[in-house]
Amino acid sequence: MNGNMLESAAGAQSRGYGEPAARRGPSFRLADAEARRPQAFTLIELLVVIAIIAILAAMLLPALANAKERAKRIQCLSGLRQLAQGCHMYAPEFNDWFPIWGGPPDTHAVNVINAGHYCRYVWVGPGNTRVPQSFEASRAIGGQFQNLGYLYPGKYLGEGRILYCPSYPRSSPLCADSYAPLLTSWDMGAVRSSYMFNPWVRNPSAGDNLRLFQKLGQSPPTRLFIMDYLEAGMSPNLNAHYRSRGWQMAFTDASAHFAKSPKVIELVTGGQPTDMVQMTNILTLLERAAR
Repeated sequence: MNGNMLESAAGAQSRGYGEPAARRGPSFRLADAEARRPQAFTLIELLVVIAIIAILAAMLLPALANAKERAKRIQCLSGLRQLAQGCHMYAPEFNDWFPIWGGPPDTHAVNVINAGHYCRYVWVGPGNTRVPQSFEASRAIGGQFQNLGYLYPGKYLGEGRILYCPSYPRSSPLCADSYAPLLTSWDMGAVRSSYMFNPWVRNPSAGDNLRLFQKLGQSPPTRLFIMDYLEAGMSPNLNAHYRSRGWQMAFTDASAHFAKSPKVIELVTGGQPTDMVQMTNILTLLERAAR
C-alpha cells in the first residue's frame, strides 16, 4: 500500500498538484485567482433588479399616498370635533350664543352671512400682527375676533393650528403656514380659518341671510355646523380632500363625518356656489350624504 501511495504522490507532483502555488505555472495561478474572485452581477441581472424595484414602487406608492391621506383625514375629523365641542363650551358662558360674525366696531351686521367666505374669518385688525390671546389686548390694537376666533381667547384652540386642515399643502393659502407664526394676520389685516363655521342662513331665496343657528339652544342636534372650505371650481390647492373628492364636516352635536356627493362635485366643478342660495343647496346635499 505504501508503494501505491508514493507512486500516487509522485504522479500528482509531476502534474503540479502537489506543488505550492508560488511554484506552479501561470495557468494554475490564474485559475486559483479566478476561483477566489467574487462573482459580480451582469448588466442584465442589474437591469432585472432595477425593473423589479420600479414595479414594486409603482405598486406601493399609491397605497402609501392613500394611507397618508386617510391619516390626515382622521386628524382633520378630530380637529373638527374639538372645534364643535369648543363652541358647546363657549355658548353657556355667553348667554347661549355661539361665536358671531360682524357687529361693532365691524361695519358688518351681526351674523348676516352674505357670502360663504364670511364664515372663515377668525380675526380682523392691523396687518402683519400676531393675534393677542385676550379680548382686551385685541381691542387695544383695534382688533376684533370673528366666528371661531372667539374660541381663541378662551384657550379652546391652543396655538390656533386646529383652525386649519392638515391636508392642505404648504403652497395653499389655506394652510396654517400662511399665518405663521400662528396666528399672524396678512397685510390686509385678517386671519381666516380653512373651515367654514355655521354657514346656514334663514331664507336666502328671500334675501334673508341671517345666520340660522345663532344659539346653542336653538340648534337641532344633527345639522351641519363646521366644514371644509368650499369654493367654486374644485381647485386642488383650495380643496383639502381633493384626492378623496369629498368634504369633512362637524355637526351641531359635535360628531364629525366625511361626505362625498357626485352631485356636489358636478355643481362645484361647474362654478357653484356664487351666492347663498346655491351654497344652501350644496350644504343640504352634503348634509344628506354624510348621514
